Amino acid sequence: MSRVSAPRICVATSVVCALAIASCGVPKSSTIKRVDSPLGPSVTALPTTTTSTTSTAPVTTPTAPTSPSTTTTPTTTPITTPPTAPTTTAPATTAVSTTVPVTQSPTTVFPVVDVELYFITGGQLTAMQRTLAKPAGPNQVIKALEQGVPPGNIGTGLRSAVPASAIKNVTVTGGVANVQVVQDFRTLIPSLDQRLAIAQIVLSLQLPGIGQVTFSIDGVGIVVPRGDNTSSAPGAPLTFDEYRPLVVS
Repeated sequence: MSRVSAPRICVATSVVCALAIASCGVPKSSTIKRVDSPLGPSVTALPTTTTSTTSTAPVTTPTAPTSPSTTTTPTTTPITTPPTAPTTTAPATTAVSTTVPVTQSPTTVFPVVDVELYFITGGQLTAMQRTLAKPAGPNQVIKALEQGVPPGNIGTGLRSAVPASAIKNVTVTGGVANVQVVQDFRTLIPSLDQRLAIAQIVLSLQLPGIGQVTFSIDGVGIVVPRGDNTSSAPGAPLTFDEYRPLVVS
């Protein structure tokens, strides 16, 4: 290779490099300097190109974090149908009578006895049967006599001359019934009814074990009218026969 071609090669290389550098950026200023080539004078140097490269920082736009998409899936609760109990058919039941026989309490029966009480009808006496609890003693008989005539038609037209509570007590000794009367016995009975009242008491005391009747006040015998309307001795015994003429025949 000749000596003249070497500088040319060098220039050509410089041009290629310059072009390569120019292609990398836009020159801000261009100065053409003279370059003295060792190969020969008056070689005009290629302009020196200073390339200023402006680097633009990439703008990063912050991206908001994307919330995860929450999709609510409706929960379906399965409906559980309880198993149906098998239907049990009860066997037919034959009705059985359960009637319990009513047991009646035993009735207490008190023994009774019928006695004859004497009541006044007009100016005389009449007998009437009364049922009293047995044994019917003289005090029970006198009490029934003091209660008066039984109610109803059976006692129509009858009355009693024996006042209530006029007789205190009756005792029986040796077949003689002693009737103890109150102090004001005579004043409790009207004078016209006194004989009838004594006849009622004597005749109603015709009970077993009694044959005569006496009257007393505080243990002292008193005078009472007889059946013939005469007066007895104080405390003298009186018989049933003395008053039978006053009974209606």
